[in-house]
Amino acid sequence: MLRDTSPPQTLPQSSAFGAGLGLLVTRPASTVTLTSAADTDAGSIAGQDISVRLGAIPIGETGSVCFRASVR
Repeated sequence: MLRDTSPPQTLPQSSAFGAGLGLLVTRPASTVTLTSAADTDAGSIAGQDISVRLGAIPIGETGSVCFRASVR
């Protein structure tokens, strides 16, 4: 699992990539948007905490997890 906490002076946007879609995950095989809710998909945003369940990651794989935040 990948976890990050946004700085306290920011507010992660829960619909940055579409209605309810707050995370954009790019891996060599695909790019997907994930919901911000802690539900059946692999991502969630709860307050300042961002998490993504990535599963098995092959050695040498690169990718990115993006979220947007506003400055308070």
